[in-house]
Amino acid sequence: MLCTIDDRNIIDHAAAGDCPLGKFTEPQAIARPSTPRPISEWPMTARIIAKLRSPEDGGIGDTIHRHLSRFGADAMTRLYTRIVGTTCGCSDRQERLNQLFRYAPG
Repeated sequence: MLCTIDDRNIIDHAAAGDCPLGKFTEPQAIARPSTPRPISEWPMTARIIAKLRSPEDGGIGDTIHRHLSRFGADAMTRLYTRIVGTTCGCSDRQERLNQLFRYAPG
């Protein structure tokens, strides 16, 4: 989720302890799962996307990015940034999806 003040990921604010609204005044320990959840426990949509993965994908965020890039998503991201002046947040979403739905190594 993005901050309403500066469009930065609120998890980043919490981890750094620099929330512009003063909600996180000290750095917070952000718990990240140490081992990926089994794909059988993922929502149906995530399981379908996982079937499209390639060996170099770390999670479903990478898989989605790779497939959308075939249809010009990277060019649209650059165009959005030029027009609006800020990023669209795609790379943040990709990272968050990779953290939530990581593929097991191997």
